[in-house]
Amino acid sequence: MMNFRQRMGWIGVGLYLLASAAAFYYVFEISETYNRLALEHIQQHPEEPLEGTTWTHSLKAQLLSLPFWGSVKRQALYACSTCTPEGEEPAGICLACSYECHGSHKLFELYTKRNFRCDCGNSKFKNLECKLLPDKAKVNSGNKYNDNFFGLYCICKRPYPDPEDE
Repeated sequence: MMNFRQRMGWIGVGLYLLASAAAFYYVFEISETYNRLALEHIQQHPEEPLEGTTWTHSLKAQLLSLPFWGSVKRQALYACSTCTPEGEEPAGICLACSYECHGSHKLFELYTKRNFRCDCGNSKFKNLECKLLPDKAKVNSGNKYNDNFFGLYCICKRPYPDPEDE
């Protein structure tokens, strides 16, 4: 049996979750009706400020630029030597893109990396559009690359995976 303080604690948790869901709904405009009405309003009043100039749009832009929105905390990554040969910029792709977009290419596993966004289809891939998410950012500025993306170990610069281990 719960006592009064425990009940009040659970009610507080419920109210917090409800308020968080309402804030999420408001900030990210999940409602299709609202989006349709906003588009109609913009078409009727083109002289008003464009998106990004009001404080709510500035707040959304700042929230979306925070590091925890744009990249996955930890995900399996692959490098495609077919799409990014030596001399090209390094790029990493996620597991889903390795199956869907690079299925017949020569890939090597980079295991899991933290805070990395998939590069498939962005400006690093000249002749490839991502089949899963075609409207990606041109550059993922938060990604960090090293020699692993070219098939080399970081310190000794030996080929990865090492041919002597096979």
